[in-house]
Amino acid sequence: MKRALFLLLSLCAAMPAWSQAVPELLLPRDSRSLSMGGVALHRSAGASGVSVSAGMNEPGNADGTVLALDGRMLVGERLTLGAQGRGYLDRPYNVSDAAGGVTGTYRPYDLLLSFSGEYRINRSLFAGLRLTSITSDLSEKVKGSTFCGDVWAGYDASSWSVAVEGRNIGGKINYGGGEWPLPALVAVAGDWSPLSGLTVAAEADYLFAGAFMAGIGAEYGFADIAFVRAGFHYGDESRALPSFLSLGAGAKYAGIFLDAGVLLLSSTLGGSFLVTLGYSF
Repeated sequence: MKRALFLLLSLCAAMPAWSQAVPELLLPRDSRSLSMGGVALHRSAGASGVSVSAGMNEPGNADGTVLALDGRMLVGERLTLGAQGRGYLDRPYNVSDAAGGVTGTYRPYDLLLSFSGEYRINRSLFAGLRLTSITSDLSEKVKGSTFCGDVWAGYDASSWSVAVEGRNIGGKINYGGGEWPLPALVAVAGDWSPLSGLTVAAEADYLFAGAFMAGIGAEYGFADIAFVRAGFHYGDESRALPSFLSLGAGAKYAGIFLDAGVLLLSSTLGGSFLVTLGYSF
């Protein structure tokens, strides 16, 4: 996706009105969400913790490496503060001089740094805000940076939750040839636990570019220690995150958790995976 954008920029081609930069902003932020159809499970945080994630995005296409570090801290009884860093590194390409000789290699990357705060208004209601700094390097001479924000509010009951969120709001990025919009969207997501150990979740997204995405997923936990997950995501490949099937598994014990997810049945994202190791306290 990013390489196609770079080529179009380099050739000064005319872009459709819905073209968007930094498509990695649409990818799930953690392994659990990725393995459940990309559904963002937005229950109130309510705990401190730290996690690290690693994986691959678009294997066989961009061969992108994904690295992330996420931390959050409960301050008092109601406020949770968080910070996250995510890096997406594409496959290196050769750099040539005017005579056509190879002088080295360059690896395009996107770096996202986020800071968030979430406040529990009462026992069930919560609201939050996330600010993200974006650095996007497509080549040695094509670079850009910008800021965007997420805002959300939700209701968290004992067996179900629902949340509304605006993502990637407010930013455009300039690579030197004009401004490009980020994939801003409005999302409605919820989950329900009808049986002990079973959670089903769904999300519907409307992108301001005029596209629609949706995801559905399920998780079953065995004694709240081992988990299996599956999901399906629908999306327009030209304007949003492409459709895919997802599978995953996880385990947790004494606050330590390990989750893994993989995307299947997608010509673009098939084989992409993410593994997350963390500790909650």
